[in-house]
Formats: sequence, structure tokens, C-alpha cells
Amino acid sequence: ATICDFCQKHPPHFKRLYAPFRYEGIVKKSVLNYKYDNSRYLAKGYAIILSKLLRGLAFDLITFVPMSKNEKRHFNHSKLLAEELSKLLKTPCVELLRKMKDTKEQKSLTFKERRENVKDVFALTKSVKNKKILLVDDIASTCSTLDACAEKLKSCVVYAVVIARNMP
Repeated sequence: ATICDFCQKHPPHFKRLYAPFRYEGIVKKSVLNYKYDNSRYLAKGYAIILSKLLRGLAFDLITFVPMSKNEKRHFNHSKLLAEELSKLLKTPCVELLRKMKDTKEQKSLTFKERRENVKDVFALTKSVKNKKILLVDDIASTCSTLDACAEKLKSCVVYAVVIARNMP
């Protein structure tokens, strides 16, 4: 497990990030198809891979990174992935977070801009305390989105899982 310099100096609000792949090559193409080409069928395969990566770990709840209502995608890919993972891990999937305002797409921003872009953007939909939570998203680059979500769940122990990690 590689920890970037920033995270060594400023530990994230989640305990650990699990990512089976690097975000490159065929994996990158597959994730982009999943997100932007309405390739929902990929969620089940990704969930199988992630469930094997998480084998032996137990969580009280699974949640996901929310989308704003105005995002131009056919579906919330993180939610669908979390729901598929929930079935395999036999753990309830609960919508714990909502996105309070629209943001710029993270992929076009610098590291600093990404952190600022998601600052104070998420809010809890339900009060939750003392739970072990698995937070699901598709890609982790700077971990800014995951960290902003995990910060809102700070009364819990949060683990994050993504399909792929884009190493800085």
C-alpha cells in the first residue's frame, strides 16, 4: 500500500483505502464506459472483485459518494456499485450522504483545487454513530472526495473502496 506525501502529513478521515487496480489502460477504459456510457452491467463484476478484496472484513453499513441532481450521467455509478457490493457482503447499503451543491468535475482540477472543490459540499442524511462503514466510489486520485465524505462520517470508523486508484 502506497501512501502519498500529502496523506502522510495530513491523514485522511478514512482508516484505509482499498483499490484492486491502478487507473490506467483497460481498467481506465472500462471505468469510463461504466460511468459515462450507461454500462450498468459492469457493476456486478466490479462488486465481485471488490468483495474478494474485502474478504474477511465486516462492516455495519455500506454507503456511497452521492451525486448532485444536475450531474449529467444516466445513474449514480457509486450507488449502483455499493448496492451490488451490499448483496455480496450481506451488509445493508444506506444513503448516508447528500451533495449540497454542484461542483466542477474533479478530473480537470489540480490537487489543491480538488480539495477546495469538495470542501463543505456533503451533508449527512441520517445521524449515524459508532459504526464501521464502507464508503464506495469508482476512482481515487487525490482522495479529496472520499476524504470530504468521510469527514462527515467522523463519528464512525470509515473504510473506503474504489475500483481503481490513480496514483499521483
